[in-house]
Formats: sequence, structure tokens, C-alpha cells
Amino acid sequence: MGRLSPTDAADGLIRWQRFLDQRLNRRHDVTRSWPDFPPAGVEAMLTVELPQKWTLLDD
Repeated sequence: MGRLSPTDAADGLIRWQRFLDQRLNRRHDVTRSWPDFPPAGVEAMLTVELPQKWTLLDD
């Protein structure tokens, strides 16, 4: 528990880089406008009530 396989780790890094390229590293964008950040699709998450009683999981 709490460990990633090399395949899962690589997939996560590829997805993170894709996010950065689409949202922040927009060298191809000639208008140089500020991107939709944070994306409107996740804006609702800013007001989500999260549980306050967190605990650590043992291995």
C-alpha cells in the first residue's frame, strides 16, 4: 500500500506534463492570454466540504 508501480508512476507524470503543457506551457498560443486556470471544470471543487478527521494508513 502507498506504492506505485513504475507504469503507474510514468502514467501520472505523463498526465501531469500534459496538464502543464495545456494550461501553463502554451508557447504555441500567439495571443498569450491567461489560460482558464483553475479550469472551470474543477472550480466547484473549491467549495467542497472535506472530512476533517484525517488519519494515516499503516503499510
